[in-house]
Amino acid sequence: MNKGVFRLVFNKRLGAYVPAHELAHATSSAGRSQRARKRLLAAMLAAMVPAVAPGMVLADPGLVPFASSGLIPGSSPWSNASITGVTPTITTIQQTAPQAIANWAQFNLAREHTLNINQQANWQMLHRISDLNPSVIAGTINAAGTNYFVNTNGIIFANGAQINVGSLMAVTSNSMDDAMFTRGLLSNLGQLPVFSNTGGFIKVEAGANINAATGGRVMLLAKDVENHA
Repeated sequence: MNKGVFRLVFNKRLGAYVPAHELAHATSSAGRSQRARKRLLAAMLAAMVPAVAPGMVLADPGLVPFASSGLIPGSSPWSNASITGVTPTITTIQQTAPQAIANWAQFNLAREHTLNINQQANWQMLHRISDLNPSVIAGTINAAGTNYFVNTNGIIFANGAQINVGSLMAVTSNSMDDAMFTRGLLSNLGQLPVFSNTGGFIKVEAGANINAATGGRVMLLAKDVENHA
């Protein structure tokens, strides 16, 4: 037995934890109090999980891309998509339902790096980028469907960028929320104004190539748009 060793036990009369010798016996109230705190903690954690549209499945972003890619997943859960493959030069995302949401802390696709998004041609994916700086896309993106890239601080398609998608929507407005994405951008055009609080900018530098599939669209929606391609 160690002399002078104490532990905290719950004192029912005082309604608080007090120091007691190591041989002292904690009351059952202590166990109840600990269980209550665990239940409270579980409820708090549950409340922190963001709501998503009906039918969307929250998921872990999956694998972590190499730092050299410039891609950093955010702390918020993804829905209906995950990162399934990473190499020093290629990052692969697998979409598992017609609509998916990816949350990024940073989306700066490095030159000589490729992002492959495995999706069907009639599927859509929202890439929400929570960066205080503009996103710089200098690498290659391959995706068969429609991809929305939203960064309220701006998006730059740099010289050498190669974008091959079904359709591309680059947006700097924070009006592009989950509900608008779920309904579809074009179905909201009759409800003016569609976008508000549009800041940032979108710039397509000379030497950047953005290619949409036959019948697809390329939409650059920002307060300031420059297209030098």
